[in-house]
Amino acid sequence: IRRNMPRKKVNVEAEPWQYGNRVIQTLEDCPKGSYGFIYCIEDRVSGQRYIGKKALHSYRTKRVKKLNERTGRINTVREVEVLESNWQQYYGSSLEIKDLIKSRGSRKDFMRYIIRFCFSKKELTFREIQEQCKADVLDNDQYINSNIAGKFFKGEFKL
Repeated sequence: IRRNMPRKKVNVEAEPWQYGNRVIQTLEDCPKGSYGFIYCIEDRVSGQRYIGKKALHSYRTKRVKKLNERTGRINTVREVEVLESNWQQYYGSSLEIKDLIKSRGSRKDFMRYIIRFCFSKKELTFREIQEQCKADVLDNDQYINSNIAGKFFKGEFKL
């Protein structure tokens, strides 16, 4: 089980996100109305890449008891709290990428660049799948991606 394994210290300094010839470090650097982005992480040593998506905000739903002034009853309602996600420090959810970073002990060997910004959750998911299919990530050994959308996995289909 992974949680019982000793953790290797990793340099927490993150390489900044590149978008074209610009550096993206704050939400103000992102296009107005952006929901998230499609990214590529490239291992500078091996040349391998990973394509993924990242939302700029996270949403936390809380159940809160509130008084309904009209009826005088206490109702349980859901409130959504919007927080900035960890996108500045993010290096992907892929275990393969995480293990590579841990084995090197530094994030300096990995370049992070934004392929495109998206303006809705639906577009973010669609564009991630589109970019992964365009790059043929499941059949191309240059890519670390092991699946597309959690439904299509490397090695499932014959060439």
